[in-house]
Amino acid sequence: MTRTYRLFYFLSLTWLLAIGAELRAADAPDYGTAAGSIVVPAGITAKDVEKCILEAAIGRGWTIQTHETGKVVIALDQDKWSSRLTLLYTTTDVNIFSKSTRSGKPRLPETWINFLKRDITAKLATLSLLRS
Repeated sequence: MTRTYRLFYFLSLTWLLAIGAELRAADAPDYGTAAGSIVVPAGITAKDVEKCILEAAIGRGWTIQTHETGKVVIALDQDKWSSRLTLLYTTTDVNIFSKSTRSGKPRLPETWINFLKRDITAKLATLSLLRS
């Protein structure tokens, strides 16, 4: 191989890798700021995880915006808060992401998220205990 050919090959490969990375980044959804996670006990199905998330959210006054396999989006607007949480779940964990504001400025509703995490964790633990 000549030096020119190697240089051309290297630059072409670098360009293709850069374009691929940009395309993947453009396709990646923006769920917001990571706001916590929950470990799902063994033996719990994905449908059961979704049910626990929905029950906990509704019990805390959240509105369900969408729910599909692996993802639940909830909203709560109260006082100066406008909170949107995306909960991505599997049979091993629940990851919480926030796109929330307070008085129009990005903020994390930590107390609300902690209450929600506590309720989901309790529902999952109860379900796990009843199944064992």
